[in-house]
Amino acid sequence: MQLAHTMLRVRDLEASLEFYTDFLNLHEVRRKVLGDEATLVFLTDSSGHYHLELTHNHDGRDYELGNQFGHIALTTNDLDAVRSEVIAKGWWYRESKPQSSSRYIFVHDPDGYDVEILQAKGGETVSVEHANITVKNIERSIKFFQTAFPDWQVRDQGEGNRKWLHFGGATDYIALEESSIDQSLDRGEYLRPDINHVGFAVSDLAAVKGRLLAAGYAEGMVVDPAEERLRAYFFDEDGFEWEFIEYLLK
Repeated sequence: MQLAHTMLRVRDLEASLEFYTDFLNLHEVRRKVLGDEATLVFLTDSSGHYHLELTHNHDGRDYELGNQFGHIALTTNDLDAVRSEVIAKGWWYRESKPQSSSRYIFVHDPDGYDVEILQAKGGETVSVEHANITVKNIERSIKFFQTAFPDWQVRDQGEGNRKWLHFGGATDYIALEESSIDQSLDRGEYLRPDINHVGFAVSDLAAVKGRLLAAGYAEGMVVDPAEERLRAYFFDEDGFEWEFIEYLLK
């Protein structure tokens, strides 16, 4: 199943077309006139994969913006140029905060609908695929991660010079190797060269914390909630520290 289109009812079709075609650079691909009832205009971007349908009823009816519909969003390669154009037109706009993970502005179309314009992420993309950790006991480590992430599974495992296992999801995982040396973990206080902790982005921090606390794992440092994210730190049985972050996207 694929998304097909979003329909917006508009008061003034020509004003709306000027906004969506001249300003947002969408183009008209189809128009359908339903007699005396309404005119439907379908717009799309350069990909042509998704349409915005503008519906103009001919009886001159008015509309009230409800509070259930949120906004539509588009991306641009040059948000600064778009922002300058908005300012030159004297339009209202609201922009993202400096600490936001993405840059965007909100504007209103002629009917008052919110339209979000985001800076496209260009260039090379980078993501962390896995971290390789040597642990005292693989079974204890798996127990910790299964508690935090019940959907994670064993991706691969084996034994060469020492036991190893890959545990995680479809595109990222933790590579665990079991140490052959019985040595205590002396972490210090982030003062010497070392890996201090590994962080995971989660969608429900309260659920992750609840599972780890119920299983008896010790919570690490406590940090105050921030406007854009929530964080929690936990220690596994071997003393490794793990951070869990929930981003509060608006």
